[in-house]
Amino acid sequence: MKIIICIKGIAVSKINISDSDDEYKISTKDMYALKTALAIKEKYLVDIDVICMAPLAFFDIFKKLYTYDINQIYLANDSLFAGADTFVTSLVLYKMIEKIGMADIILCGKSSDDSGTAQIGPSLAERLKYQLVSNITSIKVNGHHIKCESTSENTKYEIETEIPMVGTID
Repeated sequence: MKIIICIKGIAVSKINISDSDDEYKISTKDMYALKTALAIKEKYLVDIDVICMAPLAFFDIFKKLYTYDINQIYLANDSLFAGADTFVTSLVLYKMIEKIGMADIILCGKSSDDSGTAQIGPSLAERLKYQLVSNITSIKVNGHHIKCESTSENTKYEIETEIPMVGTID
């Protein structure tokens, strides 16, 4: 089984973190997605790849990701991507996924710390023609079947689906 995590590099200056020496950080909910994938990997034979579209300055943060049990990390960088909207971002991530090989599960944070649009997961699911489960708070894998807990407006839902799927972690 293969899981791809989509992460976003956030300029620390854009989110008013004064206690950080880093220029960039990984969006909080994307870190939740990574931790969710690592929890799945504890129980199942899973390869985890990470993809990101960010400036080269984000590379130092990537190096820190190698402390986790991740197979490959891919960074898409081009000056043309600067200021890209969610349409372009999801297209670039989609093309990256096509290039590195499709995954059984693709996870991303529900929204980023800076813009919070919550559009990347749904856009990727649409482009890939994968099932989408949003607002995931827990996930269990049983072969090709996935059981997720999802929340929306103080209501919990149990959702069952099959791979392949895109999930947004809240």
